[in-house]
Amino acid sequence: MTSESNQLRPGSTLDGKYEVLARIGGGGMGEVYRVRHLHLDEVRVIKLLRADLASSAQASESFQREARLATQIKHPRVATLHDYSRLADGSFYMVWESIEGRDVDQWVRTQGVFPIEIAVPLAVQGLSGLEAIHHAHIVHRDLSPDNVMITTDARGHLGMKIIDLGLAGDLREILAPGGDPHGAVGGKINYCSPEHVGLVEGVRPDHLSDVFGFGIVLYFMICGQLPFDRVGQPSDIKRRFEQGAYPLRGRSEVEVPQELSDVLARALQVDRSARFQAASEFREALQALASGGNRQPRPRPRFDIDEPLAAAATALRQRRFDDARSLLDELSDLAPADPRVLQMRAELDEVRSTQRQIQVLQMREMVQQYLQARHEPMARAALESLLEIDPDYPEREELERQLEALHQTTSSGRRARELVDRVRRDLGRVADRPVLEEHEIQQALAEARAMHQQVQELEPVLAVKLAGEIEEWRRSQERDQVILRQKQTIRDLIEARSLDDAEAGIDRLAELGAPQVAVDLFRRDLAQLRRQLARDAKIAQIEQELPQAMERGALAAARELARELQNEDPSHPQLRGYLRQISQAEERATRDASAKEGAATIAALIEAGRLEEARLALDVLRRIAPQHGLIPHFERRLGAGRR
Repeated sequence: MTSESNQLRPGSTLDGKYEVLARIGGGGMGEVYRVRHLHLDEVRVIKLLRADLASSAQASESFQREARLATQIKHPRVATLHDYSRLADGSFYMVWESIEGRDVDQWVRTQGVFPIEIAVPLAVQGLSGLEAIHHAHIVHRDLSPDNVMITTDARGHLGMKIIDLGLAGDLREILAPGGDPHGAVGGKINYCSPEHVGLVEGVRPDHLSDVFGFGIVLYFMICGQLPFDRVGQPSDIKRRFEQGAYPLRGRSEVEVPQELSDVLARALQVDRSARFQAASEFREALQALASGGNRQPRPRPRFDIDEPLAAAATALRQRRFDDARSLLDELSDLAPADPRVLQMRAELDEVRSTQRQIQVLQMREMVQQYLQARHEPMARAALESLLEIDPDYPEREELERQLEALHQTTSSGRRARELVDRVRRDLGRVADRPVLEEHEIQQALAEARAMHQQVQELEPVLAVKLAGEIEEWRRSQERDQVILRQKQTIRDLIEARSLDDAEAGIDRLAELGAPQVAVDLFRRDLAQLRRQLARDAKIAQIEQELPQAMERGALAAARELARELQNEDPSHPQLRGYLRQISQAEERATRDASAKEGAATIAALIEAGRLEEARLALDVLRRIAPQHGLIPHFERRLGAGRR
């Protein structure tokens, strides 16, 4: 990676564990790459903060905010954030799951609009993901066709995933007095709700805005058009909402049920109170359509929250913050929009924020004391504790600079870090070998642990981290060796034709966490072998039955068996011989039948005294079967007839 372009080259390694496969996009705040996790052998996607923004406190804060919000969402219909970290040069990166598929905009442009019977179930999936986002007190604020992915599973079934939380916000902050403290909200103007563009006084984009945005996405999926006129200039914004959404019926190439048009009309209401009040209501309305019913979405059950609310208030007064948060989490599930719940959560956050500020000040003072005493290990430990409390501490870079300056003046620190770097390089080189023997692993571990002992004497805090890295490397190699042995066991079982044992071995390989592609290849090879063995068995049976049929004179059965053999193995070495023998036998059978019939005819003609006709028939018999046993007999009788 170069500081000028922040570009990563294919084949390079990021943070010691991600191999860069290809750059797949860029723009906005980050560069996006497809990578492979070196230890897990899994393809993922990395979003790296652009180099020209890495020094911007606002950009770094926004980037980290996206990551913090994303980690709160765990749902199969929302893109998963696997990792978030900081590189040695100070830049940040996020690691997302790799989603194979196309976004809705690409799909419609290349495949055309979605049939209603496909669009509605997909939208139900997407809305379940949106529910999970809202349940985590997060608002997406940028739902559009290019932020909704369409995936295909191994069975060919389509699925939907919501991606890109770059403009997401915390619903509790949005609804709290004073609004969202993180500035204005962006978004694509043609997919914005009225709240996005300030047409609803005093209201900022919230979960109802996401309902509106998802309605536009579904509308676009069905007819390939937007429900409102596109915005060409600022004056268009207000007019497009005054006119309202165009009804879906009449804008689609296919007949749209009135009920579906009505559901989308409700989702796209400019009047917030007339919209679905939750993603779950929108989803239930679509599910009712999909099931053929006309039921309305179930109203949310009402709960008495006074008692748990009072218990949360008591816990807050007594400074039992964990108890208060647990109670408020339960209340948020029961009454997510209740102003009392939101107000108390805001109070709890304020108290905890104050408490955290006090802890930060205390740790800041401790860091300074250790720096002045030139006690690097304790200063480093105090700084790490400070950053655990506040990862975005504004003086972080300055304190790290002072700590690094102290470190550079400490020979033991330099030596310790040199040893750590050497351990990492050595272990990395060993792990990169295509074939790794057990004794090589043990030798590498022994050398690493010997150097760890030296680091322990020089810098105990750093030694703790190094010990963890060595242990992680050992577990990774141990797992890889187990997987390699299991692969060889499967190969031996397949070679020995122990197919059921081989199949059990493949299941065990999957349980060990082997790459899915390796498991799939073994399953494919096993299936091919099963088919081959079945084919060989059938050919062997034919090879046994066909000569027996010919020996019995069952030529029709023999001919059918030969056809089966030709279907199974057109290049079978005996196939042509079998066909030739069958044809010859069929010819002999035909001649024998003709000769038998001819002999009978001659005998009948002689008995009837029709000797000339008998002689002509005898000539035919001589041509058909010159060795026929009755020819001499007929010749004698016909010769006597001449006399």
